Order: sequence, then structure tokens, then C-alpha cells
Amino acid sequence: MGAAVKGLDEFLTQCSESGDSAYSALRSLLERLEDPNTRTETRIFFTNLKKKIENDGLSEKCLENYHFQIQDVYLGQNEDHGKRNKLTTLVIPSIFMPEDWSFHFYEGLNRHPDTIFKDKIVSELGCGNGWISIAIAERWSPSKVYGLDINPRAVKISWINLYLNAFDDNGQPIYDHEKKTLLDRVEFYESDLLSYCRDNHIELERIVGCIPQILNPNPDAMSKLITENANEEFLHSLSNYCALQGFVEDQFGLGLIARAVEEGIDVIKPMGIMIFNMGGRPGQAVCKRLFERRGLLVSQLWQTKILQASDTDISALVEIEKNNPHRFEFFMGLVGDQPICARTAWAFGKAGGRISHALSVYSCQLRQPNQVKKIFAFLKNGFQDISNSLDLSFEDDSVADEKIPFLAYLASVLKENLSFQYELPSGSKRFRDLIAGFMRTYHHVPISADNVVVFPSRATAIENALQLFAPRLAIVDAHLSRHLPKQWLTSLEMESSMEFLFSSDPYARNPWSSNGVTTINSVIFNYCEQKDQMQKDNTKPSTSGITVIEAPRQSDLMIELIKKLRPQVVVTGMANFEAVTSSAFEHILSTTREIGSRLFIDISDQFELSSLPSSNGVLKYLARIPLPSHVAVICGLLKNQVNSHPTIFAGLNGSGQFFKNDFGGFEHLETLWVTFNPFDPFDVSFYANSKISPDGSIVEKIQPNWTCLYAICLNCQVYTDLEVAFVISEEQTICKALAKSVELLQGNTALISQYYYGCLFHELLSFQLPDRHPPAEREVENVKCSEMIGFSTSVVSVLSNAEFSVRETENSSLIHMDVDQIFLPTPTPVKAAIFESFARQNVTESECDVTPSLKKFIKDAYGFSTNNDAEFIYSDCPLAIFSKLVQCCTQEGGSLCIPTGANGSYVWAAKFLNANIVQVPTKSEEGFKLTEKLLNDVLGTVTKPWVYISGPTINPTGLLYNNEEMESLLTVCAKYGARVIIDTSFSGVEFNSKGWNGWNLEGSLVKLTSVKPSFCVCLLGGLFFKMLTGGLTFGFLVVNERFLVDEFSIASGLNKPHSTIRYTAKKLLDLREQKAGDLLAATEGQGKLLTDRFKRLKETLERCGWEVLEATAGVSVIAKPSTLVGKQFELNKDGSTWKVNLNDSNIREAMLRATGLCINGASWTGIPGYCRFTLALEDTDFDRALECIVKFKELVK
Repeated sequence: MGAAVKGLDEFLTQCSESGDSAYSALRSLLERLEDPNTRTETRIFFTNLKKKIENDGLSEKCLENYHFQIQDVYLGQNEDHGKRNKLTTLVIPSIFMPEDWSFHFYEGLNRHPDTIFKDKIVSELGCGNGWISIAIAERWSPSKVYGLDINPRAVKISWINLYLNAFDDNGQPIYDHEKKTLLDRVEFYESDLLSYCRDNHIELERIVGCIPQILNPNPDAMSKLITENANEEFLHSLSNYCALQGFVEDQFGLGLIARAVEEGIDVIKPMGIMIFNMGGRPGQAVCKRLFERRGLLVSQLWQTKILQASDTDISALVEIEKNNPHRFEFFMGLVGDQPICARTAWAFGKAGGRISHALSVYSCQLRQPNQVKKIFAFLKNGFQDISNSLDLSFEDDSVADEKIPFLAYLASVLKENLSFQYELPSGSKRFRDLIAGFMRTYHHVPISADNVVVFPSRATAIENALQLFAPRLAIVDAHLSRHLPKQWLTSLEMESSMEFLFSSDPYARNPWSSNGVTTINSVIFNYCEQKDQMQKDNTKPSTSGITVIEAPRQSDLMIELIKKLRPQVVVTGMANFEAVTSSAFEHILSTTREIGSRLFIDISDQFELSSLPSSNGVLKYLARIPLPSHVAVICGLLKNQVNSHPTIFAGLNGSGQFFKNDFGGFEHLETLWVTFNPFDPFDVSFYANSKISPDGSIVEKIQPNWTCLYAICLNCQVYTDLEVAFVISEEQTICKALAKSVELLQGNTALISQYYYGCLFHELLSFQLPDRHPPAEREVENVKCSEMIGFSTSVVSVLSNAEFSVRETENSSLIHMDVDQIFLPTPTPVKAAIFESFARQNVTESECDVTPSLKKFIKDAYGFSTNNDAEFIYSDCPLAIFSKLVQCCTQEGGSLCIPTGANGSYVWAAKFLNANIVQVPTKSEEGFKLTEKLLNDVLGTVTKPWVYISGPTINPTGLLYNNEEMESLLTVCAKYGARVIIDTSFSGVEFNSKGWNGWNLEGSLVKLTSVKPSFCVCLLGGLFFKMLTGGLTFGFLVVNERFLVDEFSIASGLNKPHSTIRYTAKKLLDLREQKAGDLLAATEGQGKLLTDRFKRLKETLERCGWEVLEATAGVSVIAKPSTLVGKQFELNKDGSTWKVNLNDSNIREAMLRATGLCINGASWTGIPGYCRFTLALEDTDFDRALECIVKFKELVK
């Protein structure tokens, strides 16, 4: 006993020297505890040490005199008699002391049921001296508790405390009911938050944390290296203060908590729970939002008030309040009930007052674990900067169920793919498969992806269908005609006949009145009378030959019009009350079959993305009978799981009685004034809008004496107006033609729109078991159809002769050097901007207003200034805008002058639209450039010229127009009053442009003196080349002349880029202006890569007998197979032989058949003998393409 006491005295003497000496002595004891041979003796030493301190009356001054303290922590009442109600713990000055902050946290943990930690893997962040980790193990028997702390001394002391409580005073192990000791259940490690678990791939089921939430008033102090030998004051500060973490929550002192939550999302199991102790200083709303915006469901377990620790300096919060409208919440003493700001609290504390703050314990769980984990896995992979924009907080679960899975899918796509993959113009194969799967599963319509064609919008689908057939007369549902080109609509728009709506005759206003039919008869009579007059005057209602008459949606009225007018094409939807059964559809179907009218039936308003979709008469019919060859189904997806019901929710009958139904809670509600549509009592036309309360109690009416309906438009879609459409046809000729029309006029449908709706379809199909029953046999109708209109002559010519993208089969692996897309790696800033545009909520209109940034861009890039009269017109891609410009040219009766060697896609689009094309010849010795003389010779022979110029980069030749050349071309155009389309869409990537100094269009235009009034210049462009936007396309048109603005407005129905795309474009333009390092480096890297690519491609082609035109910019190269033309080529494949003499018309097909390499032939380049190759492929595809060129040469030999 004497020896033991002597040892105690020596130990205390060493400890009294300094805190470092005390820690050194304790660390030596820990080494003895870790050794099983000395463990018992050392544990008894601590027992004796505790007794000596108590017996000698040293307890109160122990920390001051000896730099350590042994104390008991009481755990409260414990009904389990096998559990202890107190722990023995050791503390030192350089670690966090157990105090109210941690005791209240433990009380919050006690609010959970006893099973919360049972058999779970748990981690405690900021464990301090480890008492909470040990208490969790003692009370709830978890499988394992990992106590983690950044302070290395805290970890050592925690291990000592673990041994003190795992063994009794005699050094014997204490076993629980499972025959385990605390050593089996608890471990402590030095770790910056959860880095230990992450690095060791430990998946946690529970995470608890009680970590600092005040910024260090001395930021430089936090940059010191954290080691065991650091001074005590610094190590202790780690318990009170945190450094800036790069999160938006830093402004509230919660940055460390924010980082802990995001690290927790990474390592926690899907059903895991995180529990954090949160000081209420920033306010409860701020604390909860920290969790909610990261996709966590939050509940408050416990709230109380505690005194602000006297050793914590809150001056950092005072500094935050100086530059921030937010005010922190403190209280005067524990009984104060009115909050005071940090500045007042600081002053009150300095004057000797006691201040307190709220303390809450929050329990949170991932609301959609797997998806949220995917999102954060993406963010930590180089996209941490955009985590501050992420907002996964939703009041409505249905919104969360829609948005979170999409963001997870988008995150996976951006993370796993270096670039966006090539998709057919008919739509992504995955998306079309999902549509077909939904139709089979939910509506029992046995179609495949080959029966589905995807469009950017419903309006686009309708317009393209009418362009294909160019009907002499088409009847279009009035609801569907509003976006058609205005020149297609005759002067008869039913205004005169609509006067009965405002008539004093009550029967005229009643849509159920028999007078409604009389009104339709008068419309028919007036239309026929006008048509006869037009024929007498030998006038055409539309230069395209298409005449459209608007019609009511109600089926009996529509059918009467069809019978009277005998249109060649009918486009209509179904009134809601008729759409439930198939009878109305069958009636229209039989009528159009009998008349010989092609029918496009729109089901958009009745189609629901739901696991229990409402009855749909058209789809009921398709479930039992194949779709007749003259019928196609159109469906626009503008509604989703959240908003998938009709907009009418309330009404007022003639006696003034109000009725409404219950429509549930949504995020945003708007009331719109409505009146009856005389042809469809279940349809509404919106005239004005005003806000209402979320419960729908406030409504407005048009006039008190009208019989009218009230409607509530549920503007609660996750991404308002994000549209995509599809057409279903079981006639493959129609499907193929529709797909080609998309390629010609729009290029393709925005990939991300397909991703979004694809996610909705996938969510509805993912839980379905494979169909266990064979599909029911559908009846085959043997009904003879009258002769139907076919494709127009110009359309047939284009469909037969144009070069379209090659349709891939299931097992094919084609290489596309024939498309104007970039498949190079998408830079990180671009991916970040794309994701941020979808992740953010409450984006303001100014954040999506790309116009100011675009003005600066075109001024810097092309020297093209815009005044206040300039109009900016936007679309999903430049090709769609070009198609509308062609329609304007045609409507004016102009001649579209296109140089030989222009982009083949644009030329074929113009031919498809039946434009009057005048080819401007170019010469090989001038690189197929347009010259002043060549242009002058042509413009002198045409009237109303429209001139198309691709520049500065000429696509597809890859040459550049310099400023002088452009100025000379504009001078000629001004002389003849031409309307000039300068297409910059393929510019911005220059890789071999020494001596080229850019453009100054403003300077060139100012010099023009002899200018005819009709002369104007519009700038067509896109960002997908300049900004490396991968799968995103964005087209714009800048017009300075009012005439062209007015003309362009005639061609309505242009598919506008969604707000998310505009947000992304603006973000990238702003980054470009700021010369952001990552984006700048990626652009420069692309230039170097394309330089190398061009050299390699040129060498390979020349080695294989091709003449290559030297390119300096863009992503295209043209070459002539001089030594291959005229040679016999024979290919034996799959038991058949294909033999040709190679020439302009078949070399493309020969190369495709032989190697799988897709290129453009001479019919696309417009230059006899020359083919086009693109450079912007993925690395592996480019290498394979070079191999294919060599292989083809060998096969020709």
C-alpha cells in the first residue's frame, strides 16, 4: 500500500508541473492500460488515485493544481437494474469539459426509444473525453461506437475513460448481459469529422454530434497544425470554435455542422439516423433548414435554454451581423423570453450579465436515401461549390418524390459520363422504351420503342406533321392551332361567330343550347363562301399551300365540320367529358376513315403520369384494336405526378350558388379568370390572373351576372414548362417520316427534357413485376379506308434523297463522324452549371435572363453591337431558328441564296420547307468560300434575296472568313437590299488560325453607304461549340430590323429553351466573361486537342488516298476520295455479297457497311466528290474512326 501511495505522490508531483507534464503522465498510464499484463494494476492505480484526491480534499482544486480531474457523470434513472447510472471520467484542460451543452445533448438522446442504438453501428463526432460514447454503449448496447475527435489529446483521454468504465475498481472486467465489456463496443480515433469512417469504409447506422458552432474570432489560429504537442489553449479552442468551411451556413457559424451532415450522408446507411446538438443562436428556422435543404426529414427531440459558456467569445457573431440582415438569438439570463441580437448580448456579457441561448437536439433521416446519397456523391466529386445552391426541402412529398430521383439520375449521368452520348433524332432509345413500357404496363397497349417518336413539344409535333403532308385543308382543334404559323390560318378565325358569347340572348351563351349547332353551320357556310371567293381570285391562303381552319373540340361539332369541309388532315383533342370512354374517338376515327382524312388525336390533357391513371378512351381503344394506319396519337408532357388533373376545381351556377372540390395542398396556386368555351363546357380560356390563398378560399369572378366557372391553375410543377412530346403510330412509314422531320427542322429533342420525364416513367415502372400474362390478342379491323393524302412532293424528294443519321440496331456500334455535335469531355464548370440549374429553387427571372450576357458575348466575339431596338429570339437549337427564318423568307416570296458547300442539314431543311433556293457557286481554289464576285453575279439575277453565310467558321469546310472578306460580302448584300443571315453556330473553336484577327461587324456595317431599305443583318448562333456544353444546345437570333422581327413573329411555335437551360447559358457566359480558370483551361485544351486531331485525321486520310482541304477552325473536315472513286468494291457479309463501283453516291454507304463509320457524302456537303468528317469524338471513338478509314482502304484494295 505504501508503494502504491508513493507512486501516487510521484504521479501528482509530475502532473503539478504543467498541463503538458500531466498529459505525458496520463499517456504513460494509457500505455499500461492497453497492455493486458499491466491493465489490472493500472486500473487499481486509478481507483486509488480517485480515493486519494477525495480523501485529501483535493477535488475542487485538482484541475487547477494537477491539470486533470476525475469526476462522476450521472446518467439518471435506469430501469434496467443491470445498467450503471454513473460513469467515472477523467478530463484535462486541453479538451472539452462535460457541461450543460453535452448534458442536454444526452437528455435529447434519451428522448429516443430504447431501440434507437441497440445493435447499431454508431459514431459520435466531437467526442471530447468520450463520456457520451461510453454512455451510449452502456445504456443501449450498440454493436460498435466510434468516438471521433480532431483533438489527439481528447482521443487519448477517451481511451483512458473507456478503460476506467470497462473495468471495476479492482481491475476486473465488467460484463453486460451479452457477456461483452465496453471494450468490445467502443473505440476512439483521431478524425476530422467522419474522415476515419470514410477512409476505412465503415458504414454507420447512427451518427451523433455535439460540435462547435461559433467561428473562431482569430481565423488564423484555425490554420495551425493539430498535433498532440500543440499548446493547450489552441487544442481547447477546437472544442469551442470552428473555421470557415466553404458552406453558406458559415455565416451563421454552422459550417462545421453542414460539413458533418454532408460527410454523414456519404457514410450512413440508407435508413440511418443523424442526431445533432444545435445551439439556437442562429434561430430555429435556420437550424432546421441546414438539414432540410440536404434532403433530410427533421424532428426536434428536445429544446431548452443554457447559459452561454463564459470561455466562448461571440464577437465573430457580432461581426457577421454587421454585414448581414440576419440577427442571432440570445436571451438575458435563463428566464429572459425576448431575444436579443449578438451585439446586445456581447455588450450585456461584457458588463457582467449572464446570457443564454436555446439548445435543441435534432434527429434527422434521409427522405430518399439512395437518391440523396447519389446526389452528394456527385457533389463531392469536384462539385462542392454548387452544394450551396442545392435545395432538397419540399413541403409536398409528391414534389420531393419527383425532383429528388431526377436530380439523382442527372447526378449519375454527369458523374459517370465524360460527355453526353449520341442519341437518334427520333428520341433517346431509353426514353422511347420507357414510354412504350408505360403504355404496355398501365394501359395494356402493346407497342414498342419503334412506334414512338419524340418531339421538343406538342406544337412542334403538330407543325411537323402538317409540313409532311402539306394539306390543302386541315382542320385543327382551336386549342392546338395557337402555335401554328399564322400564315397557315385563313382570315376566318371564328371571331364573328364568337359574338354570340356576348349576346344578350341567354340561349346563345349556353353551350348546351341547340343554337350551338346553328352557329357551327353558319361558320361552315362563311368558310365555304370565302374559299370559293379565294378560288375565283386565284389567291392562295398560304405560300406553303397549307390552309388551316380552327375547330371546336366537342366531337359532334368536329364531326359535322369534317363531313362538310372534307379536310385532308384533322388534328384534334378530346373534351374531358368525352375522353373517358372510347365512343367519341371511334366516331371521329370512322368519320375520318370514311372521308379520307388523316387523323392526329391529341391526348395530352387526359394523359397522366400516375400509378393509377384515369380512364383514357383513346388508349382503351388501342388496348383492344391496333391503331389504324391513318391515325397517330400525340401526347405533350407538360403535366407530371404533381399536377396531373384538370384545372377546374370550383364553379358558380346560375343561381349564384358556389361549389368547389378539395384539391389538397400545393406549393404555388394561382386563380385565373375563365369563361365557357361554347364548344366545350369543360374547357376554359384564361383572361387574367390573380393570387389566391393556398387553401383556395379566395377566388375572383368575371362579372356577377354571368354564368361562369372559376378555375385554379396549379402552378406547382417541379420544373414549370419543361416540355417534351411524343407521337405514337403503328405505321412505320409515318414514324420514320416524323423522325426525319425532327432531324431536318429541330435537330433533336433536348436530352435533359427526356432524362426528366424518363425518370418519371422509370419511377412508375421500377416497382412493377414482369407481366405474368401474355398480352391479349387485339382485334384486327378489316375496314376499307378512303384514299388518304400522302407526303407532299417536296417532302418525298427530301425524304428520298437527303442524308439522314444512320439508325443503330440493338447490337451495332456505329461511330458518328456525320453529326454536328461535340462528344469531347464536358468540362466541370459546365456540368456544375447544368446541375445547379435543376438543383436550385426559387430562381429569379433575372438569373435566367441571358440577354445582357449574350450582348456582351457577341460584341466581344464578333464586334456586333445591339441597340435598344434589337430583338433576341431563343430556341432549343440554331437549326430550329433557321427553319423559322426559311418560313419567313418563303412567306415574303424571297429567294434563299446559299453557297455551295454550306451545311447540308440546313440546305435539306430549306428544301423540306419548299423554299426557293438559289445556289451560289463556289470554287475549290478558294476553299469553297463565298466571294464578292460570285455573290454579286447571283444577287443581280434574283428578287428579294436572303443570303445565308456561315461564319466566321465555315461549316463544313473548317475555313474562316476574315474581317475584310466579310465586309466585302456585306457590301454586296447591302447593294441589292438582301436580308443576311450570318450563322455563327459553328464558330468559336479555332485551332489553326494564325493571322486571323477576328471580326468587327459593327465597323463593317457603319462603312456601308449605298444601302437599300430592305437590307438587314441578323446574327444566328449557339453556345454548344463555344462553351463546350456537351449535350446541351441553345440557339439565339439577334435581329436589329423591326421588319424582320415582325416577319419572324409570323412563324410562331418556336420551341423556347427552358429556364434551366437559360440559367446554365447565362452562368457559362458569365464565367467566360470572368475568365474562370477551369472553363478557360478546358477551352484552350479543346483547341490543342482539335489541332492534334486534325493532323492525325489528315495524315490518315492522305495515306489512304483522300485529298484533304486544310481546315483552320470548327470540328469538320472535308476530303475527296480521289484514288478510291471508280474502283470496284465487294463486301461479303452475313452470307450475302454487295458489289458496287465506288462514286459520290455510294461511298458513304460502302464505308458504313464495311466498317460501321458514319460520314457525310457529297449530297450533304453539296460539293461534288467531297465527304465530311467530324473531329469532336470521344478519344476511343476517334481512334476507332481512324482504324476504320485504314480498314476501308484495305478492303478496296
